[in-house]
Amino acid sequence: CQVKFASYTLQGSALTWWNSHMRAVGYDVAYAMPWAALKIMITDKYCPRAKVERYIDILSDMIHGSVKASKPQSMQKAIEFATEMMDKKMLTHVER
Repeated sequence: CQVKFASYTLQGSALTWWNSHMRAVGYDVAYAMPWAALKIMITDKYCPRAKVERYIDILSDMIHGSVKASKPQSMQKAIEFATEMMDKKMLTHVER
């Protein structure tokens, strides 16, 4: 049910990718896929680990270690955590 719902929300190249996958494995197999498997497939396809690591590597030294230690699973999570850390650092700096 989750896989079917999620597939209806795909757009653009993600929708094209999903349609190709469904044609390759069949509709029944595609929709019977566990939710966890679909999440892994989409993450691998659209947010490769190397891309997240490159983003973390260019962060300011002040927050680089904290973001890397959080082991974000997606680019969005890395950006959210980095933004939160920068906000905290800036607030601490302003309070001094």
